[in-house]
Amino acid sequence: ENNSMQLTIENHFLAESEKLQMLSNKHTHELKEQSDVFEVENQSLQDELRKEIENQRVLHDTLFSTQEAEREMLLDRVRSLGEEFEEQCKSLALLKTIENELEE
Repeated sequence: ENNSMQLTIENHFLAESEKLQMLSNKHTHELKEQSDVFEVENQSLQDELRKEIENQRVLHDTLFSTQEAEREMLLDRVRSLGEEFEEQCKSLALLKTIENELEE
């Protein structure tokens, strides 16, 4: 009877052990599936982030080159206005000289 009781207990523990192993396997499988899903989502987010970074870089480069072109245009205009001013000063000086000669 003792052997029978021990055998029953061993069978019970063996059955419980098998149930636990099956649960463990099931949870391991579920975790692996979740991990795979997270990996795919993570890769997708990284790809989106890379695209957005590239878009921002292109936008920055475009804005920078546009600002640089506008800056060059403004510098050219300032140079041109400076040259016009110099010419007008020379003309004014010449007129003053002529005026002074006429007064004499």
